[in-house]
Amino acid sequence: MRIACINIDLDEVVHYARIHGLDEAGLGPSPSITRIAAERFGALLADFGVRGTAFAIGEALSREEAGRALRALAEEGHEIGNHTLRHDYALVRRSEAEIAEEVVRGAEAIRRATGERPVGFRAPGYNVSATLFRVLVQEGYRYDTSVFPSPPYYLARAGIVAALRALGRPS
Repeated sequence: MRIACINIDLDEVVHYARIHGLDEAGLGPSPSITRIAAERFGALLADFGVRGTAFAIGEALSREEAGRALRALAEEGHEIGNHTLRHDYALVRRSEAEIAEEVVRGAEAIRRATGERPVGFRAPGYNVSATLFRVLVQEGYRYDTSVFPSPPYYLARAGIVAALRALGRPS
């Protein structure tokens, strides 16, 4: 028997714009990445006959097609985890009440879309804190998967943050 963990973060283009300090208004309309990625993820996993986990961002589920795709993924037996309401990279620097709001409202959006409350969580940017973990325990989460042991990811992220800082842009 082989064991693997297969998961995906359903981040929208607007979330990357926010991370890199880009003007959201300048993006114009974009397709629902949540819908597209959820459908492709489900098809890929079906090809291999395995189940996976999709971490969804609550605000993306306001698009009807995204909610439908997420519900279909859940109905196929895949887990839907919480990736917060707005994918705020500065989440761990917020107050406990603000962190709780992001977690609770993200979970509620997922519950509305799928009919089930998520039990797994992944923090935006894999950034965690004792306060975030306290909120997750209070909200009854079974696990957090915010650890991403990948030096190349952190090197790339540090490079991007440094470049943005040099350009005087937030990240």
